[in-house]
Amino acid sequence: WALDEFVEGRVRGFVGRTRITDELVELAASPATEGADWGACVTAEAGAGKSSLFGHLQRLLREREVLVLSHAAGISVRSTQVDLMLRRWVGELATALGEANSLGDTAPPDEIDRAFARLLGRASSQRRVVVLIDALNQFEPTTRATHLTWLPRLWPPNSRLVATAISGTAATALLQRPGVIDARLSPIDRDEALDIVSGICARYHRTLSPVVE
Repeated sequence: WALDEFVEGRVRGFVGRTRITDELVELAASPATEGADWGACVTAEAGAGKSSLFGHLQRLLREREVLVLSHAAGISVRSTQVDLMLRRWVGELATALGEANSLGDTAPPDEIDRAFARLLGRASSQRRVVVLIDALNQFEPTTRATHLTWLPRLWPPNSRLVATAISGTAATALLQRPGVIDARLSPIDRDEALDIVSGICARYHRTLSPVVE
């Protein structure tokens, strides 16, 4: 519920970002061939619109025949915990596979990591799976979170990963993985800024003074 609320707030009035959106959607739908790129790290400074892009991508991909696993770190206290994110995904993957979630309440981190990797591999053998993560840099300050040691060593060929982050340790750790591209998010241009402001004005039945434009 918190994630859906977060996405709804970020995509309201979303405009622009056509080029990077097309690139990321193309990556998400790219053929499962050997040696193909499987991930992207969207980097930019705070306030550049990474979360809005994350929400926009989630909506676009959920309209396709893919299984989307999404998470936004920092939207609540619990959202910064890798264990809880993976437990939720393990449950969603088990449901998609039509089986019971066998992960116990007291399962240690390494068991959770293995369960996620195993189910991700099995689910992606049946359909395309896309993992979306917003704000890698806002996870708990542990080695597991900042260095992304929870990621499967061998990423399944029929799954894709798109994550956003401020440049730092987590982003560097992801970009060091072979097959992950650096998708830098450029600042919005003047036309996009005007479209955003116009959308806000329209929402509240106001007009923007030409002097301000």
